[in-house]
Amino acid sequence: MNLITSSINTVNYTNLPFEFENEYFYTYIFKLYEKFYLYKILDEFKASIKVPKVKEKLLNFTNDIWVHEITNSDNGILMYKEISESLELNKIYEKAKRQYDLVYKDFRVRKNEIANKVIFTILIISLAINIINFVALIRLK
Repeated sequence: MNLITSSINTVNYTNLPFEFENEYFYTYIFKLYEKFYLYKILDEFKASIKVPKVKEKLLNFTNDIWVHEITNSDNGILMYKEISESLELNKIYEKAKRQYDLVYKDFRVRKNEIANKVIFTILIISLAINIINFVALIRLK
């Protein structure tokens, strides 16, 4: 991130350096943090470790950081958007969401397969018990 100004406009050497030091620079650092955190989440999805924890991290990131703007000034908002575009944060975030969807759906399918096997086993046992009871009932008559 660079700051190139001239001394033609007094704002360039009075207010702009102060804004750059106290707002724009920290905005850039915050956006870098977002980028690294998203890459960390993507790596955890690739490793397929503890899907619920990674899901919680992504949801917390989305709710606490992604949807909020960090400044109210017009220049700050413009800088915020420009930094996001230059770091390609929207693409990385969408990739993380897609990866989450794939991993979470796979996790749910596996969980449902286990539940279906248990239900099928209980059904077979129940059917066997009913057949035994039916045979016993016919012998009693």
